[in-house]
Amino acid sequence: MARKNTMSKRLKRIKGNFMSFCRERKGYVLSIALLLGVGLVSLLVFKNGTDGGEAPTHEASQIDMHVIPTQEVLDVSANKDQNLSQAVDEALKTQTLAPIPTLMPDFTQAPEKKSNAGEKLVSPVSGEVIWGYAVDSLIFSRTLSQWMTHCGVDIASPKGSEVRALENGHIENVYTDDLLGVSVVLVHENGMMSVYANLKEEPPVKEGQLIKKRDVIGYVGDTAISECGDESHLHLELYKGDLPVDPSDYIRFDKGNIE
Repeated sequence: MARKNTMSKRLKRIKGNFMSFCRERKGYVLSIALLLGVGLVSLLVFKNGTDGGEAPTHEASQIDMHVIPTQEVLDVSANKDQNLSQAVDEALKTQTLAPIPTLMPDFTQAPEKKSNAGEKLVSPVSGEVIWGYAVDSLIFSRTLSQWMTHCGVDIASPKGSEVRALENGHIENVYTDDLLGVSVVLVHENGMMSVYANLKEEPPVKEGQLIKKRDVIGYVGDTAISECGDESHLHLELYKGDLPVDPSDYIRFDKGNIE
């Protein structure tokens, strides 16, 4: 019990001494409190900046220090620039600079694309077309005295004229048609097929025979009953697959073109 009273008296004494110190030196106490407050505020601001704000940069606080050239350095630099300028002037006086050539634009026009006429096949016989291709329209047959389609072209040529193959291929058929007379069917290597009709009897080819371009495969005759009223001619048809096509799209028809 006596020990407890002794501790209580000691604490009261310490408390009294502290209060007396604060009363006597309250200016120091306020200064310490102020410093602690400023430190706490600075700590909070620094923490907020590092959590999400932009970190303070040092550029704003740093002094832009430039080395100021001395007068001697400036004089040396000026002398060098002056000497260089004088050297350029002297070179221009003593030398003649060659003019830089100006490139002229190219006004040459691209060559016109040639007509595909030169790429067309040569006609089997020499002569003009007297009857053209007519599948979507009708032509009047003088022999039959009626309007009808015409799946080929009729090329005027004297009777007995040689009939030549348009392209390489093989003879598919040799037969006599009821309307177009003696006919030869030639299948070409590119898959197209040409039919030569109104030929003379007994053409000099047979089925399965290999034919080269411009080989003679027959002679112009007068065996086409449906066209016997017209002048002597070769009836020519051209097929792509199973469909007839206009021979004039693939063949050039003009006189004297037999090779």
